[in-house]
Amino acid sequence: MTTENQQYVNSFRNRSMMIDYCQRMIKMLRIMHPEMSESRIKETVISTVKKRMSNPSNIEHIQIDGQDIPVNDFDNIFINIQPIMSGSGTMYYRHEQVENERIKMINTFTTNRKIAKKKMFEHINDEDQTLHDSYEMEQKTWKIMNNSFYGVLIQRQSQFHDNHSGKSVTASGVDIISTSINLYEKLLGNNIYFESVDEIFNYITRIVSENYDVNDSSLTFNEDRFKQIIDPGYLTEYLAGFLVYKPKCEELNLVTQYLEKIPAKYRLRIYYKNNMIKFFEDTNIVDLYVDKCLSGSKFYDPNEPPEDLVENLTKIWNLFRNYLLYNYQDFHRFKNVKERKRRSVLLVDTDSSFVYLDPILTTIREKSSIGFNEDDVDSLVSAVNIIMYEIMKCTDEAIYKFQRETGVPESHAHVVGLKNEFLLKKIMLTKNKKSYAQIILLQEGNLLDKPDFDIKGLAIRKVSTNAVVRKDISNLLKEEILIPTEVEYSNIIRRYKELEEKIVKSLQKGELDFTIPSKVNVLESYKNPFTIQAFNATYVWNMLYPQSPIVPPAKIRTIKTNIDSWDDIESNIDQSSELYANFKKLWNDPNTEFDKKGIKAIAIGEETKSIPEELRPFVNINEMLNNHIAAGIPIIESVGLKTLALTNGKYIPSNIVNI
Repeated sequence: MTTENQQYVNSFRNRSMMIDYCQRMIKMLRIMHPEMSESRIKETVISTVKKRMSNPSNIEHIQIDGQDIPVNDFDNIFINIQPIMSGSGTMYYRHEQVENERIKMINTFTTNRKIAKKKMFEHINDEDQTLHDSYEMEQKTWKIMNNSFYGVLIQRQSQFHDNHSGKSVTASGVDIISTSINLYEKLLGNNIYFESVDEIFNYITRIVSENYDVNDSSLTFNEDRFKQIIDPGYLTEYLAGFLVYKPKCEELNLVTQYLEKIPAKYRLRIYYKNNMIKFFEDTNIVDLYVDKCLSGSKFYDPNEPPEDLVENLTKIWNLFRNYLLYNYQDFHRFKNVKERKRRSVLLVDTDSSFVYLDPILTTIREKSSIGFNEDDVDSLVSAVNIIMYEIMKCTDEAIYKFQRETGVPESHAHVVGLKNEFLLKKIMLTKNKKSYAQIILLQEGNLLDKPDFDIKGLAIRKVSTNAVVRKDISNLLKEEILIPTEVEYSNIIRRYKELEEKIVKSLQKGELDFTIPSKVNVLESYKNPFTIQAFNATYVWNMLYPQSPIVPPAKIRTIKTNIDSWDDIESNIDQSSELYANFKKLWNDPNTEFDKKGIKAIAIGEETKSIPEELRPFVNINEMLNNHIAAGIPIIESVGLKTLALTNGKYIPSNIVNI
């Protein structure tokens, strides 16, 4: 290497990213051009980097631990301090350099929560759930205190306020969860995206350059598949299938030429990286190790395997690490998470990923000489946890490497991690964020005697949803969607229609079961009282029935009405009645705009036991019906039934099935 190029290399000697890039380019050139000397390869790479690299001139300062550092001084500071890089870009001193008092508080919260959770699980199947519920409340309290610490970081009035740390917590969390999502998508679903052929070359080079320390002679491959996979042309076509565009023939020819110079044993690994299901299909791993685990002790907690399974689980892990795990950050990981279609991660809920295991379980079931089915809970749970044990090992490796690459020292790189908390028998997703229902079989290694039906985010769980509607739709969800193996659309439509008929008949009879509960406050509590529906509805009732007034503050029940014009009143009320006179006085009241906007709601006080018969013709049954059944629309849509949009922006269910 020339003296000038050597000096250039020395100038970024400690810039690990640049060194890593150059090393990968050198490895790639070695494979592509074995005829080139080592010195010429290095000379070519350095000269090219030197020619193409430029420093951004628009960056003047970089923040480290909240301090602005001139960019010209950054290199020396970065090398000397070796800071931790957070997801937001803020850098922090390492743990041994500056004592962190906040972490002591967080550790106290975390430790106390673990103690409460352990006691909670000791009573999870008690007939009397008093102790379980008590410890559950305690662990949730510690969880809330821990999570709320983030809130005080971004609260300016707080003594803990630190805007940089607040942003860092959020961004680093996104970094970690996006890293895990990309891992699961690739490992379980072979869901890979290449933005260019250059990325394919980089992918191949990384795999070929890894140190493979396991040579398991017991592992065998399907002979026909082996011959197919190691063919450079077949492998090129396989990799090209992950490109987001149609490549040119000359680009693919270069990939094929590159693969031709790589030994067959490495081509095999290139194919199986991120390709778990095919690896299980094409090898004897199930017969070799998985069946031995299934024949052993019950495996309920993937975080703590039984001793008699550890040896075979370790052998499976060695195969995962050497053949399947591709432990590198994806430059496009945020884009992949936000924009790409997912195959394996069904749902992301803040700091959790819901992973779909049916495809790999089906493969194991088909390959296993032992066999198991969903009714055999012990075998099913064991099979799931065998896979989850290996997936969590992969996750630990990925998170650990991510931590180290962002500057976290060895002593703390294992602190952050993910764990397998729940095993779900079934989950129903909706198009709404964080809105789903599930059947929980297992929680943190504890098998539930009775599966737990858990609903998150759906309107049927809200207090504002009518109690009868909540009960009926919850039962429909449980009995027609979550429990059955197959969903019968006709049963869902029938029960939905029965609920609709129940609501309509109840309102027609003047019953209060499906009126809308609300509360009206005193006049002085409102800035513009006539813009508040509860106040408006109460005002209407008091004008129509002055002998039975609703005195705020009070609980009320509201009916939606369809009084759009004076003609609606005249055609339905006896013009000689006192009610007609009160309606006329109300219509002409200068304090209101009923004569322009109509009367949209009427309140009914707690003392009134039914909708007055003379008001029933004005009840807007269709609007009240649509408001009630709206709570079930996301559920209807989630199973593939189409809803029809009305002109008023509401939706109603149909018997049309989306295909």
